[in-house]
Amino acid sequence: MPEHDFTIATLYPSIKDSGKFKYKLPNNVIGVEENFLDDMGQDTGGFKKKFDISKGDMEEIAVLLECGDVNWEILIKFFDKNKGKNAQDFLMSKIFYDAIIGAYSKSYSHAALSDFFWTIRSMILPLVGLLRIDMPKAYIYHTVSAGYAGIMAVLGKKQHKSNMIITEHGIYTREREEEIIGASWVPVHFKDLWIKYFHNLSHCSYTYADRAITLFEDARIIQRELGCDKAKQMVIENGVNVKAFLSLKRKEYGKNGLNIGAIVRVVPIKDILTMIQAFNLVSEAYPNAQFYIMGPNDESVEYFEECLSITRIMGLEDVVSFTGRIDIKEYMPLMDVMVLSSISEGQPLSILESLAAGIPNVATNVGSCKEILYGKKGDELGQAGIVVPIMDYKQLAKGIIKILKSKKTHDSMALAGEERVKKIYTKERFINSYKELYLNFK
Repeated sequence: MPEHDFTIATLYPSIKDSGKFKYKLPNNVIGVEENFLDDMGQDTGGFKKKFDISKGDMEEIAVLLECGDVNWEILIKFFDKNKGKNAQDFLMSKIFYDAIIGAYSKSYSHAALSDFFWTIRSMILPLVGLLRIDMPKAYIYHTVSAGYAGIMAVLGKKQHKSNMIITEHGIYTREREEEIIGASWVPVHFKDLWIKYFHNLSHCSYTYADRAITLFEDARIIQRELGCDKAKQMVIENGVNVKAFLSLKRKEYGKNGLNIGAIVRVVPIKDILTMIQAFNLVSEAYPNAQFYIMGPNDESVEYFEECLSITRIMGLEDVVSFTGRIDIKEYMPLMDVMVLSSISEGQPLSILESLAAGIPNVATNVGSCKEILYGKKGDELGQAGIVVPIMDYKQLAKGIIKILKSKKTHDSMALAGEERVKKIYTKERFINSYKELYLNFK
């Protein structure tokens, strides 16, 4: 979109990541403003500048701590008028302490007060810092998350009387629910508190957004159930450079052995362990099969080591390759089947790209995988792969074997996937949808 200038307002977990950009910035990116969650509210100096707080402010802060239905208008105005004051002064104030005691007495007196106090404080600390930042001026604030990044977009809209768009690649509230339910760092009696808190962050984004976009229909339905106004909602599917993948050489099915591939980061949410266990069963049926796990393996070193260990224990070192970062276009012409075993996804580009390259997929039933591989209602193109339950290595292996054992099945799925991507998931269609959306706000 060379007709637009962009400023990127970033939000990182840790200040140690400052300046570590992974991509070369285009010429029309005119600025990057970095913000860090672990630095939010960590002001130094300026203590004893008393916060300007009214009775209404106090009541709304109490609602926030109780994770009730927050009036964000009041909270945003409160932190804006106290922008120059020290966040720690507020977080250690009698006002804040009294609000915590009130929330504790109402719902959490079964837990230790000290545990509740520090849970609430750690929960609210980033938000207190975030609500006091100045956003760069823009005519549209476009956020790709309904969480803290969504709050930043809301601030931009409020501070500059502008417009706001949210595109949720996954549904933020649901992703946080899954994370918290399985998290060992959250005591059982505080899990509902954290879930309600993140729900509140999403609701704030939905309330102020002028458009709320999802990548597929099921996500739009979930977003609506979580409180997003139906009139604001749109579905804009991801798009890939179809022509670049259509032009790749196709592997003749079964020639020079059978190759299964996965384009994936080696991290727990991608569930590589299930993938390896599934391939172990595939290799028993097809001893000449090779498995290529293509993608970065340095994001979770401990998990990568666990994957290597399982590979060795199963005796698969010679047939399973962890390639690290590679040019996937060099490897795709070698593949017969692609696999995705994620526990959570939005709309995976890896599936769209491999379908454009004429490769059937086996994927877990997460995000829009089923919609991509089986088609939406009214789509008569047929199956482009097989969808299986999450964390079920036997079904994953069964799906791979079903495609491998039949050239007819393989080729029909390859054709269906190619046609579906050309029809729906092109980069041109994707970009033009956003161009039109942006122009509607000028």
